Amino acid sequence: GIYVVSACGFDCVPSDLGIIFTQQKFGGEVNDVEVYMSTWSTATDNKRPYLNYGTWESAIYSLAHAYELRELHEKLYPTKLPEFTPKLKSRGLVHRSDVSEGWSVWFPSTDRSLALRTQRFLYDKYKERPAQIRVYATFKSFLVFLTLSIFGLIVLFMTRIACGRNLLLKYPSLFSFGFISHENPDPKVWESIHFSVICKARGWTEKLTESTDKHTNSPNKEVITKVTGDSPAYEGTSIIAILSAITILNESDKIPDNGGVLTPGAALGKTSLIEQMNKHNIKFEVISSTVK
Repeated sequence: GIYVVSACGFDCVPSDLGIIFTQQKFGGEVNDVEVYMSTWSTATDNKRPYLNYGTWESAIYSLAHAYELRELHEKLYPTKLPEFTPKLKSRGLVHRSDVSEGWSVWFPSTDRSLALRTQRFLYDKYKERPAQIRVYATFKSFLVFLTLSIFGLIVLFMTRIACGRNLLLKYPSLFSFGFISHENPDPKVWESIHFSVICKARGWTEKLTESTDKHTNSPNKEVITKVTGDSPAYEGTSIIAILSAITILNESDKIPDNGGVLTPGAALGKTSLIEQMNKHNIKFEVISSTVK
């Protein structure tokens, strides 16, 4: 069969497979996972740009058409999942987490949507309890968070109108403060950028017989995992995409169904992709496991 596996790059694979990795290492039943993403640079100078124009263009069109996703999701999944408790509530606009240093904010990306599709697939296909998921981005300082928030709101507004999109596409350097331009970034700049994806999972030591069975006690276990790597937008994404393709070719017997359109977690969660990424400097590791 033919497989179409979307989003085989950063940051979807580290988050989606990071959640799968956490569930595999949990040793019980996961109720919810909070994902904290952060990137940082170790460069000593302030040489720019950091990102290529193609990344900027993709982001603009993604924001412009984001409102269409809800309708597509409703068509894709007309039947809602059963309600699972306790409910994982949002932590609000901004908060400080005990697992990610800095200020964390709700991350309006495709990562949560993709991960929820993976969890829905695992429930439909294997009758596994789907984890509730929240995704946050972490910034080292409140000033950086505030600046990027204001910038993000301006860009979001501009993407909703044609003339705004045209201006953003025509003058990327101006509207991104030099972080993005039509010129390719220096490879040394790429190499100085690093990323971290931390998954904080809560659940129970006991796994019930049926995925819809309800636990009578509160979650009593917590597992924290981390995915780290370098040059996420370019070298890291290239490694992930190539390894994903090789894995699909070599391990089709471990991929569900005989072809289809799948998320990375649904398609590659039972393959050796995580092991292969570990060998290529994209590290998946368990930070802690605590039973209350």
